[in-house]
Amino acid sequence: MSRPFRSHSADEILSIGHHVAASGDIATLGKCIDELYRRSTDRAAFNCAQLLALLDSLDSEPRETDPRFECCPAAGLEDDAAPCFGTRINMDSLATTGIDELWQIGTQASATGDTEFLRACVQELYARSRDELALDLESRLRRLQPGAIVVPHRRGTPAATPRDGVGDGFPPTLLSSDGTPRRATPRTSVGIGLAGVGGMQELKRLLNDEVIAPLRNPEEYRRYGLTIPNGILLYGPPGCGKTFVAHALADELGYRWHELTAGAVASSYVHETVRLIRDIFDRAARTAPAMIFCDEFDAMAADRSQLRADDTSRQEEVTELLIQLNECAQRRVLVVAATNLPSRIDPAVLRPGRFDRQILIDLPDLKAREEILRLHLNGRFVSDGLATEDIARRLEGYSGADIKMIVDAAALAALRLREPISDRCLHGAIAQRRPSVTPEDRARFTSIASNWNER
Repeated sequence: MSRPFRSHSADEILSIGHHVAASGDIATLGKCIDELYRRSTDRAAFNCAQLLALLDSLDSEPRETDPRFECCPAAGLEDDAAPCFGTRINMDSLATTGIDELWQIGTQASATGDTEFLRACVQELYARSRDELALDLESRLRRLQPGAIVVPHRRGTPAATPRDGVGDGFPPTLLSSDGTPRRATPRTSVGIGLAGVGGMQELKRLLNDEVIAPLRNPEEYRRYGLTIPNGILLYGPPGCGKTFVAHALADELGYRWHELTAGAVASSYVHETVRLIRDIFDRAARTAPAMIFCDEFDAMAADRSQLRADDTSRQEEVTELLIQLNECAQRRVLVVAATNLPSRIDPAVLRPGRFDRQILIDLPDLKAREEILRLHLNGRFVSDGLATEDIARRLEGYSGADIKMIVDAAALAALRLREPISDRCLHGAIAQRRPSVTPEDRARFTSIASNWNER
């Protein structure tokens, strides 16, 4: 007679999971994941992550349960105080179910092909404003029902209506670099557009002329033999708002937002990172028009001539990235990368046809500094008549991140004195802090920009 799940060790359940995955038994695989989640130990979490990766690699059609493991659900989980799925929990009770348990229930529903229950879990997570978990389950629902749409609805607010091509992307993976399960970060834009970027008029003009206009009027540009942007590289000193500009650009275009970072696709399994890179580009193409944002791009696309000869995994990852970058524009996918170290990026990645535009995101100008200052002072205990323009003039050479730190320091000084944040507090904070971007750093980026413009 088969042993019940509860009498198995985590490693034994992992072995069962690998066996049933090989035979395509998604139902039993889901039960293995369920039992490992119930144990809440580090070893079980690690094993669970491996099985989740297997689950994502299988098709989503439930198979007949392997008879050798047919006792799994009954013996191990029936007497749990908290029911875990389907037959042991009523759909009406989802509103009173905890967040983590709700996400686990949805994961199990996807494993067994219960689309009705899975959709209910997605709707409940959206209602509680837990978009990062809802997006994960919604991506699983789309694998079961291609084209399925779940309209987010917050409790106490009117129901939203879907907009074609506008919304959130799918989380790239549920595994951290060490193989443990992880919750995905929200895939939402900031909702401001380029109008919400203070100052930086030359940057906004460049983005409008070379990126936004061609994407909005592709036929007109093609008539003149002009190419549609495939990818753009945002480079510049740290803390100058490259990620913020990327969010604003996605919102201006109304593109779905996806992220591709070295940490998101890191894996200890051979060729797994290559598969994850390919999956993110495929997901973006399925939800086009879409934007893939690659932060710290130098870590993703390192110059292969600088890699060790035996570092074949890194070389494979760069090669896969090169393949996926080809003809993104034809798939209505815009790739936006950000880096502080453009010289470390493989030259083949930056060739025309992959990254057509390289745009310097420099230190904020006067108007931008004033807007950033007001943003970070908003909602704080501030004295009347604060001379933000004069303070912004003194902040020349400071990055957006520097300005936030200065406002925080001024707020702390005002708190010690039990008084509002005043000009004196801000000027004192500026005097105590030097800009994080040195003149040499800025000259280096200016030189890089000049070299690229001369090509």
